[in-house]
Amino acid sequence: MLALAVISACIARRVVVKPRPGWTEPSNLYVAVILDSGNRKSAVFSAAIAPLRELEAQLIEEARPQVAREQSARRQAEEKLKKLERKGDATSSSDALDLAAELSNWPQPVLPQLIVDDATSEKLGMVLDEQGGRIASMSPEGGVFDLMAGLYSKSGMPQFSVYLMGHSGDDLITDRVSRKKVRVERPAIVSAYTIQPQVIEGLAKNAAFRGRGLLARYFYSAPQSLVGHREIAPPPVPDDVAAAYAELVVRLGRDQSDFVLELTDKAESELRIWESEIEQTLADGGEMELIRDWGNKLAGATLRLAAVLHCAEHGKSGKIACSTLAAAIAIARYLIPHAEAVLTMMDAKEKGPEDDAQYVLRWIKRRGKREFTKSEAQHHGKRRFPKAEAIDAALAELAKRNYIRQLPAQPSGPGRPASPKYAVNPAVFIDEHAAKRSQYSQNSDEELAQTGSLARSGGQPDVDAQQELATQVVETPEPVSLPPLVVAQHEPAVLPNPYQEQIEQPQPAQGLQVAEQEEEATVPEPNCRNIGSAIEHSEEPDWWEEVMV
Repeated sequence: MLALAVISACIARRVVVKPRPGWTEPSNLYVAVILDSGNRKSAVFSAAIAPLRELEAQLIEEARPQVAREQSARRQAEEKLKKLERKGDATSSSDALDLAAELSNWPQPVLPQLIVDDATSEKLGMVLDEQGGRIASMSPEGGVFDLMAGLYSKSGMPQFSVYLMGHSGDDLITDRVSRKKVRVERPAIVSAYTIQPQVIEGLAKNAAFRGRGLLARYFYSAPQSLVGHREIAPPPVPDDVAAAYAELVVRLGRDQSDFVLELTDKAESELRIWESEIEQTLADGGEMELIRDWGNKLAGATLRLAAVLHCAEHGKSGKIACSTLAAAIAIARYLIPHAEAVLTMMDAKEKGPEDDAQYVLRWIKRRGKREFTKSEAQHHGKRRFPKAEAIDAALAELAKRNYIRQLPAQPSGPGRPASPKYAVNPAVFIDEHAAKRSQYSQNSDEELAQTGSLARSGGQPDVDAQQELATQVVETPEPVSLPPLVVAQHEPAVLPNPYQEQIEQPQPAQGLQVAEQEEEATVPEPNCRNIGSAIEHSEEPDWWEEVMV
């Protein structure tokens, strides 16, 4: 992954991908390799970026004389401008105005720079302005995330807008009193870090990183640690491979021409198939259900990978072939479980049982579950609840809020005991009954008002039909809707209490033997405090007694 980031740094902003009209994708990558200390991350990182460092050193030495001349010329022009302004006569004033206008168009001469390490967002924006709109932010440590979080910011607020714009290519414009104005069109940042898991866990404390989409832009690689099983004195990278890699980096890095990459017809068809597959994995229960923010960017990220692979093999020429796109898709498939592992690690720190309870409740309502087992619910959300005990807190939260109730265990034979079974409070589905009732009532009223109802009586009002419709409207019970459930994506949601007023008992679900009641059932309101605190019920709810009949 680090080698791909280095090659991306050589073509960033110079190469874009246009898979079809209306869609243009940059070629810069954001990469994060996550490993515990002691896995020699720094050594591998240094070897990967060494050719880029060497190229930077070569470019600096080549540009140094010319930059020195331009800096001297600028200083002389500025000194001449001061003398003209001091003279004050008409001719000198006119010459000063012309020279000032000329100086305003002179770019500030600076030495080439390809890589920055721990730079603040403000400094990164200035470097982008000086270096023609592209830079690589690469570090063997995760200190840059502290800077993004606002470590040296006076306000203490996160400062990473430049990274968002540097990934998408949106124009960067900053105009602050304390520093010079920065304007960069189509900025391109390449980001590559080797960090420890503790850095990712620390990011969970700041919801802005996930909420504003920064973490969804990264390719994550979290390989298994080999400490304790490493090969002693492994052979180094073959000299011919290292030389070819270095030559490739230098060749692409020195080519400053712009190029628009397109796809062959077969590759474009393959891309559409891949996009369809991605869309399916983003659905409920899909492979990327829990990382939709990351998965939504995977099609574009695949194209960026394809651009890097194509330029590594063919340079800035030709079109992306189907085989190249297939290789990019293979890398993207490799990255999915790594992204899931990293981002769900953060979710575990951000979210509590309330969010998990909301997840299970949505599944109950979507599938119309009147009864279900714990194993059934856990299997549906196995990515969110990888182990059986992981769903216990969510089920306990729903039971505490009176949405579900555990049924008594049924006697079973020898072997593993049956999975706990739960009954769902019928009031959970009342909002659906209300929606259907509202639609039915509206349709019925329209039918009564229409003149078409005269058809069966030869143009005279059909009294029987009207009475039949009126009877249907009167006899249909009017259930009370549950309070709406508003679920924030990255903030704990508060589960409403379904028993906040009197409701009429809806028709029992199939399989539940509920005693018929002639009078309206009053459901006692549980004595509930805020989510997260102990919740006590003053008495058993009526619906539970009916389920147990």
